Amino acid sequence: MSYQPRTYRQWVDSKDLIAFNVMVKETDLYVLAQKNLKQKCTRLVLKYREALEKYIGAHPEFLMTLKPVEVPADAPAIVKAMA
Repeated sequence: MSYQPRTYRQWVDSKDLIAFNVMVKETDLYVLAQKNLKQKCTRLVLKYREALEKYIGAHPEFLMTLKPVEVPADAPAIVKAMA
């Protein structure tokens, strides 16, 4: 899949907000906030991606399924929310 420009990001009126991107692998976020939270957002993306990648390593079907799946009670919170 090739990169597609996100032109819709320009549609948001952000005069009073600070805009920044957070990109890690397939994650590509455009964030508007009252202050620069780029470092905090990057840390959170890395944290949640790590949890997902570890879970997918042990449960590869989670990556490819197109329907809800059962997840164990000890699955990471982000996995439970996505399931």
